[in-house]
Amino acid sequence: MRLPFAKEKEFFTEIHGIKLSDPYRWLQDKDDPNVMKYIDEENDYAEGILSETGDLRDKLFAEMKDRHDPNEITATIKDGNYLYYSKYSDGSAYPVFMRKSVTSGKEEILLDQNELAKDKDFCSISLMRISPDENKMLYAVDFKGDELYELHVVDIATKKDLESPIPNIFGDFEWAGDSKSFFYTLSDEAHRPCVLFYHIIGNSINRDVKICEQDNEEYGLYISVSNSKKYLFINMGAIDSSYIYILPLNDPLADIVALSPNKKGVEYIPYHVKDRFFLKTNENAQNFKILSASDVDFSSWIEFIPTNDSVFIDDFEAFDSFVALKVRKEGRFEVKLLSIDGKNEKYVELPEKFGTVEFAGNRESSSDYLRFSFESFVTSMSIFEYNFSSKKLNNIWERKIGNYNKENYSMDRIFAISHDGIQVPITIFYKKDVFKKGESPCFLMGYGAYGYSYDPSFFTDWISLADRGFLCAVAHIRGGEELGRTWYDNGKLLNKKNSFLDYISCAEFLKESKFADRIVAYGRSAGGLLMGAVLTMKPEIFDLVSAEVPFVDTLNTMLDETLPLTIGEYNEWGNPNSKKYFDYIRSYSPYDNIAKREYPPVFMYTALNDTRVMYWEPLKFMAKFRKIGLNTEKSILITDKSCGHGGYSGRYGRIKEKAALYSFILLNFDL
Repeated sequence: MRLPFAKEKEFFTEIHGIKLSDPYRWLQDKDDPNVMKYIDEENDYAEGILSETGDLRDKLFAEMKDRHDPNEITATIKDGNYLYYSKYSDGSAYPVFMRKSVTSGKEEILLDQNELAKDKDFCSISLMRISPDENKMLYAVDFKGDELYELHVVDIATKKDLESPIPNIFGDFEWAGDSKSFFYTLSDEAHRPCVLFYHIIGNSINRDVKICEQDNEEYGLYISVSNSKKYLFINMGAIDSSYIYILPLNDPLADIVALSPNKKGVEYIPYHVKDRFFLKTNENAQNFKILSASDVDFSSWIEFIPTNDSVFIDDFEAFDSFVALKVRKEGRFEVKLLSIDGKNEKYVELPEKFGTVEFAGNRESSSDYLRFSFESFVTSMSIFEYNFSSKKLNNIWERKIGNYNKENYSMDRIFAISHDGIQVPITIFYKKDVFKKGESPCFLMGYGAYGYSYDPSFFTDWISLADRGFLCAVAHIRGGEELGRTWYDNGKLLNKKNSFLDYISCAEFLKESKFADRIVAYGRSAGGLLMGAVLTMKPEIFDLVSAEVPFVDTLNTMLDETLPLTIGEYNEWGNPNSKKYFDYIRSYSPYDNIAKREYPPVFMYTALNDTRVMYWEPLKFMAKFRKIGLNTEKSILITDKSCGHGGYSGRYGRIKEKAALYSFILLNFDL
């Protein structure tokens, strides 16, 4: 096979008196036939390399697919007079969305996504919203992966659209109280939701009323409905700031009213039940606090739950008679309940020490129970209900996993010491009778951005690696919020390199302490930036690097304000129009730091319709990598032409991607 090479074309940008060379800039022109030619050459080369695995890829796909219940039915969620759920049939790729009457038990189909996806390479549903009178439904569908959706209004009884779909929705939508009208948001050219409209069913969209608009390009406009179903929350949100307006759902053309002030660096998350508002905020409270106010006079807020320097308030749920807190303490979750007056404190005992907890399915504020999900590396997702009055915890649903016995696997947490003496947690997973300390390879996942935490979740595909002797692990590096807001703040902006150095320290620790003999580094999106950074900073530590939809052309992207998300990302990475941020980003931007040296094999994946990390970032990286790096013939780049940032659609789509990656790993490791 001939190694693909892209032509170089001179292109220079000058900023801060520095001349930047970008010889692969031309790859950003999707209409240039030579761009598609290079994409096809890389795809063909990747397929040629993967063909050396024989039938391994198909075998991996089959065993991963067999772990999924072909007829899975999700837990029901009560909302009004119905129980809502979804189900798969006979191994279908997409769910059928269902509901059942609470009184009669009669089932009806709301939407069959398999029918929508017929003859389509891609099909994704963003949101579904049932009208207050329970007779109509809003849903949005994307057939390209670019996250631009068609918004449909459907009569549930007839399954017929009530009007033509609204195109190019990139944002939220919610019903007004009359069930005859709804709200939706539209985005600008940078895919930033920024305008809120009110639409009456049957009217032309040209007659829709603009409720408000967000002009500040650092902020997006997001909407949701309160648990009490009385208010529309209008959230003006940036990466480090947010402020809230409210609008009564029964008076959709009323003036919007500010619920919170607009303060740079301060976040407000709203809730409303019965006769009061709550706000979760970090105003003078780095780990957040909860404020409360009467909905008669919400100009005067009282502190309902104070901040705690050692406990991070991760989530909050309000009900008519009690409230629930999900907090992080020393890197693990706790769930605490209090009566609505802030008294009668109760803790919910979680199934395991480490795992992922999510409040989910709490649709009715009058409920006497809190519903939450729990999962870990060894335990598949389970749904629990904790009754506030009886103090009983019931497991109401658990995901079935085929060909898996959790007793054969183990999970633990260890710690690495980073460059500055900080302890970085690593959560590990392995099969007890196969893993051999010091002899087994390690699949090490990382992210470390936006305060997003990689808590231990159940990855069905990891079983295929663990069964072959791998140690699977997540490095909980700074930039996430596993250890609170300070952990995030110390991994962003001019502290960003802490994320990379933490990850390198974790990889070095795993080798030096004889947990693993080889390291596979894995990250996706901003985690792909992590992969590009550690690859160019210290390639000798890693034996293989996988970067999916990776943000690797960091400097050029952050200098281009016409691209989606760029301006809104300044609060995460810094604005390179400022010299100090320019120098700092340039010092780690992967595309700008490829050198003539030995690199381990690299697996890259991208998608042509990605609107978050543009397809050309990994394309340009690989082109330069081929030109400058030594021994890159083992590295591959796959560009999918039918999907976007989230990868393939359908529950088996991601398995296809993982089967390709894992076969590539096993090929390079002779396993």
